[in-house]
Amino acid sequence: LCLAAIGKGSIIYDCAYLGPAGKNPWSLYGKNNDLILNGNLDETAANGIPKYWRVFNRSKNGKATVSTANVATGKYALQLYCPVKPDGMLSWQYKFQADAFEGIAPGTEMQLSLKANTHGNPGTVFRFYIEFRKGAKYIGTYIAHNQRIYVGWQEKTLRFKMPNDVPTGADIYIQLMTGGTLSVDDVSLKTAKELPIKKVEVVSGDYCRIADGMPMS
Repeated sequence: LCLAAIGKGSIIYDCAYLGPAGKNPWSLYGKNNDLILNGNLDETAANGIPKYWRVFNRSKNGKATVSTANVATGKYALQLYCPVKPDGMLSWQYKFQADAFEGIAPGTEMQLSLKANTHGNPGTVFRFYIEFRKGAKYIGTYIAHNQRIYVGWQEKTLRFKMPNDVPTGADIYIQLMTGGTLSVDDVSLKTAKELPIKKVEVVSGDYCRIADGMPMS
């Protein structure tokens, strides 16, 4: 590997990488143009919490932890636990960087996805959503309907369109709604053009879209 300067001037090199395509750990917005930094949760701060994430817990009977025992990929997963229904909001929160949405036009179709595991308990219910802000004003909230999982890790997705105003900030919340244990890993937000094309779409050349106003999950 040769990093060379040719001619006058100065060059600063950083985050060199050689490896499989799409697995560069130094990419500015995660892997494959993902808008969520540290979506795989493997980069932690000094307090042991994954970077850019924080606990949002207003319950007295639930707790949020970082788990190493049950993960989908990598070293860490987010975990929420409550023996009964939380008596206040119990969630993990992701705060976007101020420049995360630069260059994304209003109305662009997006997909928020995550992998979740309720440890074999289909009675455990959770939801996740994203809130956009412009300054101190909320300009759009998109919420996935209550989710259940019967076995193992499953991917859950939420499709939506960017607000009409360009946001200056946004937050993602992953919330436990009932008693039980919820583990979450591999959180991702991408534009539709960055999503892999499904085989059925390639074959048919077309696919269904859910009409506005219908429940989406």
